[in-house]
Amino acid sequence: ATLLPRQRVDPPIIGTFHSVCRMWLGERQGAPVAIADDECRADIMADALALTTVSAGKKPSVQTAVDVVVQAKQMLLGPDDDIGPAAEGQDPTLLACIYESYQHLLACQQLMDFEDLILNTVRTLKGDREWRKALAERFSHLFVDEFQDINIGQYRLLRLLAPGPAAELCVIGDPDQAIYGFRGSDVRFFSRFSKDYPGARTVQLRQNYRSTETILTAAQQVMQHHRIVLDDAPPLLVYTSTQGPATVDILSSPSERAEAVAIGRTIEQMVGGTGFHALDFDKVDGSDASHAHGFRDFAVLFRTAEQGRLLSETLRAAGIPCQWADRQTFRSAEGVRPLLALLRLLADQGGYADLNQVSHLKAPGISRETLARFKQWAYQKQLPLVQAMNMAMRLPITDLGTRRQKRLADLVRFIESLKTACAGLTLAETIDRCIAHTTLINRIGEEQAAWFKAQADGRPNDIGAFVAAQVMQSDTDVYRAQVEQVALMTLHAAKGLEFEVVFVAGCEEGLIPHATYGSRPSDPDEERRLFYVAMTRARQHLFLCWAGRRRMHGKTQARRHSRYIQSIDDGLVRKVALSGKPVHRQLPLF
Repeated sequence: ATLLPRQRVDPPIIGTFHSVCRMWLGERQGAPVAIADDECRADIMADALALTTVSAGKKPSVQTAVDVVVQAKQMLLGPDDDIGPAAEGQDPTLLACIYESYQHLLACQQLMDFEDLILNTVRTLKGDREWRKALAERFSHLFVDEFQDINIGQYRLLRLLAPGPAAELCVIGDPDQAIYGFRGSDVRFFSRFSKDYPGARTVQLRQNYRSTETILTAAQQVMQHHRIVLDDAPPLLVYTSTQGPATVDILSSPSERAEAVAIGRTIEQMVGGTGFHALDFDKVDGSDASHAHGFRDFAVLFRTAEQGRLLSETLRAAGIPCQWADRQTFRSAEGVRPLLALLRLLADQGGYADLNQVSHLKAPGISRETLARFKQWAYQKQLPLVQAMNMAMRLPITDLGTRRQKRLADLVRFIESLKTACAGLTLAETIDRCIAHTTLINRIGEEQAAWFKAQADGRPNDIGAFVAAQVMQSDTDVYRAQVEQVALMTLHAAKGLEFEVVFVAGCEEGLIPHATYGSRPSDPDEERRLFYVAMTRARQHLFLCWAGRRRMHGKTQARRHSRYIQSIDDGLVRKVALSGKPVHRQLPLF
């Protein structure tokens, strides 16, 4: 913003593909778009499966059906299209019926899911020339970051808004960082872009301003002979003028717990000592007298949630403050989902699944059986939630009974009274009130409540926009950069971030590259690019860690280090094998 001219003009719209599409769709329909979150989507899919009859065979699981519908939408396929390419070996005819029922139930609740945002925008733009023209004129200049990660729906959207060769369109990306093929991204859109916009000028950004020469050289050696070549152009060689440690450290430990302790002890040494009695770390010298490290300078990256749990447990037990930047982990914490559901209901953007989440925020609570009967009645009458709630206070509901309906009406009145009480409050004050006047006051943790209020700080007083933003969040959005804590996150979540010191845990075959039990990596080249992304998150220090034995798939197995480590020249690495024997001493705190 500081680089823009200080003129009285409308600021540029900055957002993800999904958030911008939500804005456009909301403008078009004259009301904000309500988005079903993951839990609501699964609940609706379970209902769709229950409504679908099967003459032979068996129905897919809820998760399988969700995955197929997500992939179909990413491919811009509706239930009336041939969804065979997305069916993953399942019966496409059956899945199309389930998909159609799912969409009907979404529409009944006046909801869209995450993938609908782009699908519906693309389909509407294709069918509405005037709207397409209006948006193209309104947004005459388009900029797209992380272009290597776009999928067919996102590319089709760009083509609709900037169809001609004279379009004012700028895209930026790095093919070596293409790591989202599993969700439909395709790096070949670089080549397609060159064909669709033959007059486009290519600018190569060669200088890396983040990592040291050692780290960058090691990372490029990992990618050597595996780089993506586009249109026969030579691979881009990046350089840096940043100097630092002469080696990358490779830490080998006897077990996964010893690996976690090794990481913690190294962090302790580099910060100044916080209370570990652990391994013989005299061999590992991460100290740097010229630079005092704080906990937020460190990131520990890993491939699986199981690794994350052990690392979090071990570091916290040692008194090392850390934050796990994982959206699902955060949302699974007690009180988080009920608070989000309550906020959606206050914004009139909730679904029937949200009533289940808030059913015990006021005593006495309501049974799931009561809510299930209420939802069944509303489905039969094709009523969205707000209308059904209003009718529940005025009309008798079939099969509910007087006692059950009274409790339901009490809950509806409570939500309405809270909505009235929050009118005129700031977003942070609304969150405070929702916690203080419900059972959340004894359920939600201080850390989670503080996160919500920090997210609300400085935002417009728009509850609907706030809860929609939470649905569209990625793992990276959960990370709080200003908090003095070690960051724990998956390799994917680290994309776009940088840290002074990075540990990549579990650099072993089966984890990096990742492979399900007894199988080969599905895409070893994408896994290699993911490792490259992880390495290049480090500014000064990079530690590649692996364990000789690790419990995997219920069994303790002997492990060997990742094939990707072998790509790094011996002269660039320092290998440290840690014994795992305890030493009874403690570094001073400072």
